[in-house]
Amino acid sequence: MGGGVGVEIREPLVVRADRWVREEGIQNLHYVSGNINVSIESLLAAYAGPVDLVSVLMPDPWFKNRHKKRRLLQPVLVEQIAHRMKPGARFFVMSDVKEAAEEMVQILDASSAFSSWDGKWAENPLPLGTEREISCMSRGEPIYRAIFTRV
Repeated sequence: MGGGVGVEIREPLVVRADRWVREEGIQNLHYVSGNINVSIESLLAAYAGPVDLVSVLMPDPWFKNRHKKRRLLQPVLVEQIAHRMKPGARFFVMSDVKEAAEEMVQILDASSAFSSWDGKWAENPLPLGTEREISCMSRGEPIYRAIFTRV
C-alpha cells in the first residue's frame, strides 16, 4: 500500500492525528498543516508518483451564502488534483451536512476528469471513520458519502 498525506488547516489537529498514527504503528501516513487551496501545487509537486486516492472528509460547510466561496472543494482544486491522479484512482467525499455533500458531488460530477455519479450515497471505503463520522453515527445522524473514479 502506498503512503498518504493528510492536510488540515488547524495545527492542533495535525499534531493529534500524527500522534494517533504513530501510536497505531502506521508508517505510511503523515499529516501537514496548511490551506489546501493555497498550497496544493507545492504539495503535489513534492509528492512522488500519481495519486491513488483523495478524500475530503467532513469539510467546514460554511453555511452563510457570503462564505460559500470559502468551502474547501472548488472546481479549480478538483482539476489540479485530477491532473495528478492516475486512471482508476478514487476521489471520496463525505459530509454530515447534506447541502455540503450535494455541492461536492455537483463539483466532481461537472468535471470531465471523473466518472458520473450514480446518484447513490456510498459506504465509507476507508478502514477507519473520522471522529465526527463516528459521533454522528452514534446519534443516528446521516452521513453523506460519494465516490468518483478518475477516467
